Amino acid sequence: MRLAVFLPLALAGVAATSAVPTPAAIHVYLGADGAMYLGADTLKGSLAWVATRDGRTFDPSSEPVGTTSPQCSLAAPVTCYRVVPERMAVEIRTGTGPWQESWGPTEKQMDELYDAYPDRGSFRLESESLAVLDVPGGHVVAVANRRDGFAVREVDGTWRRIGFPTMPDDPAPVEFGKEAAGMFTFVLVVLLGGLLLSAVPAWRAHRRGNPHVWWLLLAQVCCGGPVLWIAFDAMRKHDPVTSFGVTGSVLVFLSASTCTALAMAFAWAGRTSVRDS
Repeated sequence: MRLAVFLPLALAGVAATSAVPTPAAIHVYLGADGAMYLGADTLKGSLAWVATRDGRTFDPSSEPVGTTSPQCSLAAPVTCYRVVPERMAVEIRTGTGPWQESWGPTEKQMDELYDAYPDRGSFRLESESLAVLDVPGGHVVAVANRRDGFAVREVDGTWRRIGFPTMPDDPAPVEFGKEAAGMFTFVLVVLLGGLLLSAVPAWRAHRRGNPHVWWLLLAQVCCGGPVLWIAFDAMRKHDPVTSFGVTGSVLVFLSASTCTALAMAFAWAGRTSVRDS
């Protein structure tokens, strides 16, 4: 009897806490034909593969045969790469020199990625495997980064995140700083809108014979510069949370003080008009 009562509850609890399946970039190989193969779990029952020979174009492919995962380039000076354990990052070593970080998002960018992808507790953002492919003019590197898809180092040394080539509708790779850029646009629109709303009544008051209200717009312009700089700095540093608080506080203060000053100025202008008449 107790088993009949508690077993459904236990199963429900397990189902509620079970991880939601998410796509994951897992394998990077070189095939026997000399191409580089990227393999990912795209939740379709089997791994999805793409092949590339230059690190720029990727074509759907079957599972490769005769695979290897070279970690170093063949041309001198020999350049080797390795994934950083428990991080989404790659280290590089040239010749017999020390290992140094070649690529990896910052801590703030990693927080941004964890917040951007759905079902946060159901995925990992770690570099799983990599391989080096020698091409004319140098070499390219591809690394599998679980939920964020793949990242590729091009011949000129530039890294770019390409997500899942076989899943064009997947959100990966999430664009860094997208939230902060949206915040900067919002602040700019609010500032310009406030200037416009203040300029119209100031112009009307000027036509009524009160030429002293234009200086109120100077306060908005002077305060608006720092506000825009704060928003731009947030976009550059990928730190929208802190800057939202600072920018929001400045905007509230600016709006309140400006509205109060305009109300007082218009009231004074009205008194002056009554006295003159």
